[in-house]
Amino acid sequence: MKPAGQPAPTAPGPKAGLTQWLRWLEGLHSSAIDLGLERLRPVCQAMGLDRPPFRVLTVAGTNGKGSSVAVAAALLTAAGHRVGSYTSPHLIDFNERICIDGLPASDAEILQAFQAVEAARGAISLSYFEYTTLAALAIFRQRGVSHAVLEVGLGGRLDAVNVIDADVALLTRVALDHAEWLGNDLAGIAREKAGVCRPSRPVVVADRDGPLAEAARETGARPLLLGKRDFVWGQDGDSWFWESNEARLDGLGLEPWWHMPWQRANAAAAMQAVSLLAPEVLADAGRVRQVLSTLQPPGRVQRLAGQPETLLDVAHNPDAALALMDYLRARPVNGQTRAIIGMRADKDIAGVVTTLAGEVDEWWPADLSAQGGLSAEGLDQRIHVACPAAHTRVKNADPVETWLAARASANPGDRLLVLGSFMTVGPVLRQVDAAGHTVGIGNR
Repeated sequence: MKPAGQPAPTAPGPKAGLTQWLRWLEGLHSSAIDLGLERLRPVCQAMGLDRPPFRVLTVAGTNGKGSSVAVAAALLTAAGHRVGSYTSPHLIDFNERICIDGLPASDAEILQAFQAVEAARGAISLSYFEYTTLAALAIFRQRGVSHAVLEVGLGGRLDAVNVIDADVALLTRVALDHAEWLGNDLAGIAREKAGVCRPSRPVVVADRDGPLAEAARETGARPLLLGKRDFVWGQDGDSWFWESNEARLDGLGLEPWWHMPWQRANAAAAMQAVSLLAPEVLADAGRVRQVLSTLQPPGRVQRLAGQPETLLDVAHNPDAALALMDYLRARPVNGQTRAIIGMRADKDIAGVVTTLAGEVDEWWPADLSAQGGLSAEGLDQRIHVACPAAHTRVKNADPVETWLAARASANPGDRLLVLGSFMTVGPVLRQVDAAGHTVGIGNR
């Protein structure tokens, strides 16, 4: 981040690589997060991206966005559509944020898009996320996608993704997070999330009990609510079903990822959104079953193959921790659960730790200070403030080293839980990838 009032350095030259560009982008704007669309709109218009030649599904919410994007994009791709998906943050490589038909964009494509943004912005300062959002849209246009599934980065109304009008909006669920930007009022946060809605256009609401439905109505959009009126999901023995006013799909398997109610709610809402964008996608029940039977959103209760069990989850707020707690209780292990946790100081660490305290036998704080997060010792102190009786092991090491140390001390019947941030889960996934281990979800 560059100090306020100082000019940004010159953009990297044509021979610069992606890493050099990304480092430059981190210092381009005076603040990492600067909500608002005033600076972004003229650049978007100058690039001719304000009226994209593809249909748009925009996904907003506190939790569940990433898995909802994964379901919607996979279903559209399997039906033969060319689909662009834009998500954040990434787990291993930046390229994961911009995918076409499930495959990350190449360095060359991203660099070309960055150069196009740079040529169009002139003297306008853009944040990292604003810049990369425009790059993603430019790549989608260049690749000729028919549908784009866009994940909101923060909030909704003032988020960079909202520079594009959504044909269909999807609101997952709302909880307290990013309080310094969105506040502590759930109704107010819901209104910010619902800012991605457009008058008279459909919005799918996955949270049947929260304030999102009313917030969506206030925008003048057409809400379709999870529940008896518009669409539902239910369990039928060892399978589950999805049903809307127009169609029903039975025999959806629980493997690999559909055991918990919140997982099915996310999938059901994504299916409803897809049915509005491209109704024919859900006409082939066998294809839908095949897609869901192979889908595992990375870093969301993702189980690595082998023993002791390692479970990865990017949960970093109490609502996500509550969902993770339900999963752990439904699938207990014979041994102990050791939690490798790394978090940022601005997160509700006490809420996460107290929610999971009954399921964790030993906490292993990881050092995220090099990435702008808490040191291991700082996190250890916060854990003990929240749970004075907590048993912790402090190695003053990064997430990978902490995970490897916890694994070395574990027994075959134990569980290792890696959580708290994309910055915690991502390095462990990268290590598994680099070591050539098979990454799988194992048997549930």
